[in-house]
Amino acid sequence: MTGENSMGKEGHARFVKTFQLRSLLKTGPEMEQVYRNTMTAVLAFSETVTMRKLSAVVGKNGSFLRRGVGYATEAIHLPERRLWSFRIDSEKSGIFEVALIERDGQLHLGGRAFRDSTLLYPIIPQFRFAQTLSKIAGLEPPISGQPFAAAGPDSVRTLFRHVMDLKRKYPVVIVSEVNSGQWRNSTHTPRYMIDPRSLAVNLSGIATVATLSIPASIEWSDLIGRPWTVYDGAVRTYYPGFDSREENLSRHPIVFKDCIWNFERDQLRGAAGFAAFLETIVRHYAETVETDWNGMFFLREAKILCDEVELIAKEHIRPTAQVVEQESLIVRNLTEQLRAKTEAAAMYQRQVITLKSELTKQRKRALEYRERCDEACVRMKAVLPNLPDSHNKVAEWAKRELAGRVYLHQRAERGLAKAQYQSPELICQALALLGTEYRNARLGLGSDYKFRKRCRELGLACKGSIERGRAGEEGTDYYVNYPVGSDSQCFLKMKLCKGNSYHRRYCLRIYFFWDEKAQLVVVGSLPHHLSNRAS
Repeated sequence: MTGENSMGKEGHARFVKTFQLRSLLKTGPEMEQVYRNTMTAVLAFSETVTMRKLSAVVGKNGSFLRRGVGYATEAIHLPERRLWSFRIDSEKSGIFEVALIERDGQLHLGGRAFRDSTLLYPIIPQFRFAQTLSKIAGLEPPISGQPFAAAGPDSVRTLFRHVMDLKRKYPVVIVSEVNSGQWRNSTHTPRYMIDPRSLAVNLSGIATVATLSIPASIEWSDLIGRPWTVYDGAVRTYYPGFDSREENLSRHPIVFKDCIWNFERDQLRGAAGFAAFLETIVRHYAETVETDWNGMFFLREAKILCDEVELIAKEHIRPTAQVVEQESLIVRNLTEQLRAKTEAAAMYQRQVITLKSELTKQRKRALEYRERCDEACVRMKAVLPNLPDSHNKVAEWAKRELAGRVYLHQRAERGLAKAQYQSPELICQALALLGTEYRNARLGLGSDYKFRKRCRELGLACKGSIERGRAGEEGTDYYVNYPVGSDSQCFLKMKLCKGNSYHRRYCLRIYFFWDEKAQLVVVGSLPHHLSNRAS
């Protein structure tokens, strides 16, 4: 293996960060003991990766180089300066680096891990490394690597302080408990929609995972505010810099339990697919986080320093005081070089993030202008309603008023021609709901809460249409050819419904799905109930 800056065939970074930590250790009068204990703990971790005994070298001089099948371990030690740098290169586990140095009577610890983006590693070594350094640093809960249970007032306030901490560099993912009384998706009610323990292990070092019980959700809502709360099986990610006064809810996204249950993206499906998707998003974010390593000497920098010190020592020209001064000058020069390079790298990274953020703002601003126009149209229709009074006029109305937001499939148009439902006006209002509040929520321009509220105002309910496994038992009823003219079949995953009567005049059903590429709602069947085993 090479260093973290190695490049792949296409010019992209081959090695990516999976963990980084810098901390000031609590030593008191026992600095030497803490220094030795830290070395011992790191070498104990190394033994779990290499399966070779290393602890004995601490009692000698602390410097060594060992190679084995598929791994190499190396350490540089300058005991008179309390400087120790350690590195493991493992083909099966990745790269792990630790830097330990005393400066101005304080002991500084730095650690970072990298993985080869072209290989699939077991997560356990990365998890153990994060746990080892967190324990050495004496971090207080909530810490990365294990889910923090927020179940009472004290733990909820602790979690709140952590989320609001302006110095926080990594996301906080909160997994809320499912309310069994509100569960409709299966006979068994899961406690959480995704496994928080597995998520915490997989994101060790790059995110904090917390669980929120049902009673604790109420207190959490009081502390953080209703727009920013998380409850009833939902999962929310609070990124660094969270401010409850901001208005852009999509910066700290929430995903509700029904969306997790019905999650689909590429080859990922259901709750397990959502957990894998969430891990990928957090890992991509972690790769952009920069830590100030100014004054820390990892193995590469420590080797340069050690070579310079040995060269001066061999000359035996200057008195001891001059040698120490020369060494100090070398350290200062290297520290300044490292600081300058770190600042330059951080500046370039900030520029990239700023440009990406500005691009995102411009895109959202354009969408917001369009949505304001749409909302103005909706408000105007509320004051001066001109909704169709017959079913044969609904399709033409939808094409005219909801163009680019709702697509009425040919099969849905045929359904309108035979419709018996008592209120064509409500059908139009439901289609407008899908084209405004529902679409805004999917685009991140509105909230799911506004959509659900509007549903309640109209007496509608939005839910999954049928389990995909059962849909095939009904032939092609729950599928439509889309795009029109193609042989591709799309599943009508969701439905808006009102009424439970089997009489078509009093029962409304609108079956639809979201087209992510075109960013519109596709309505495949309406206004009547599709058959299933219950009907």
